Amino acid sequence: MTTYDVKFLRKVLLRKAPAMSTDVAEIIYDYVGGFKVVAISAGTITVLLSAGWYHCLALKDDGAVVGWGDNEDGETTIPHGLENVKAIAAGNGFSLAIKQDGTVVAWGCDEYGGTLIPEGLANVKAISAGAYHSLALQENGTIEAWGSWESQTAVPRGLVNAIAISAGGDHSLALTQNGQVFAWGDG
Repeated sequence: MTTYDVKFLRKVLLRKAPAMSTDVAEIIYDYVGGFKVVAISAGTITVLLSAGWYHCLALKDDGAVVGWGDNEDGETTIPHGLENVKAIAAGNGFSLAIKQDGTVVAWGCDEYGGTLIPEGLANVKAISAGAYHSLALQENGTIEAWGSWESQTAVPRGLVNAIAISAGGDHSLALTQNGQVFAWGDG
């Protein structure tokens, strides 16, 4: 984790997301192979951000989600009544959220199936959004994948006890409890 110049990043973020607090105490970028998730501490409010292709999402510590950027497919129009959110992910024209009860909510473009949540998906502890596909990591270490192209959504056989997931543009990664990394998809 690296801490960056707070004054500079505050100006950039507030210009892009005017609804955020101006009392930003610190900004920490947690990245693996590039920027993925940003944590912002603003006084007593902690915010998580996720950057999609042309839009961004912010999760406030009260469980509310804020979106900004391109909204051509409704990706920044937060569903009415969405609350008690614990995680967010922004994809290519679509958005995902995990509620405190472990259910997933999706909105935005459903042309490629990234918002078509598998029936019965529950107990989700992590989500990730790729270009046209989505991943969900369940509490029991199993992964559900959905969206376009079978190569992106075909979770490898033998992948059990996952502890982390990441959806790229056309590929996906998973890390298991024993440190094994699985990769699948195109690219």
